[in-house]
Amino acid sequence: MLAETDIIPDSQGEVDQETGEIFYREKIEKPNTPTFSKACELISRDISAYFKENVDVYEHIPAYSSGTIISDFKNIKNLKENTVDVALGVRSTVYLENEDYQNFIVDMSRKLSKDGIYIDDNVRENFGRRYRVKELKEIEKNCSTEIFVLMGPGVANEDESCGDVFPMALVMTNSSEKLQHIQENLRIGWKIVPLSEVLEQKLLKVA
Repeated sequence: MLAETDIIPDSQGEVDQETGEIFYREKIEKPNTPTFSKACELISRDISAYFKENVDVYEHIPAYSSGTIISDFKNIKNLKENTVDVALGVRSTVYLENEDYQNFIVDMSRKLSKDGIYIDDNVRENFGRRYRVKELKEIEKNCSTEIFVLMGPGVANEDESCGDVFPMALVMTNSSEKLQHIQENLRIGWKIVPLSEVLEQKLLKVA
């Protein structure tokens, strides 16, 4: 794959409003040198010859502060209940679908500690294609915590035809103090509301 890759696209892109096709901005272009091409060829042929097995790179680089875990969120079920104080997801769980998504949200609610909090932008699909508000309302019935939604100005050229504010992230916590803290520190134009209130607004493209 390395030998065939010419450009690594940016993680951000634009959507053609008529066709729905995604155009990614180019980010990194592969150097056009014989040495780099040879290196790609050798690594692609046998990547295990160049990398140690069973090595956790986070043990060798200062990628995160003490007490912070960077992990695949789908493994949340392996943690004990009532042990997670803070969990933050940024585009990491938006790709979960159907039962996987439902189970994950319920599991997360049960892993939060008494005053734990979980914030994740998975309520909004990429490019504002849809918002999982109705789906979350069904999921909430099996959760140990109430679900709130951060409503805010949408992304330019992506969130349209739904009004002035859009579901941008979910918040799960039983701590009224943390909810108040979020509310007091939101930017102008943002608000945090119960999930049921979002449904009452009858937003378009809500799913």
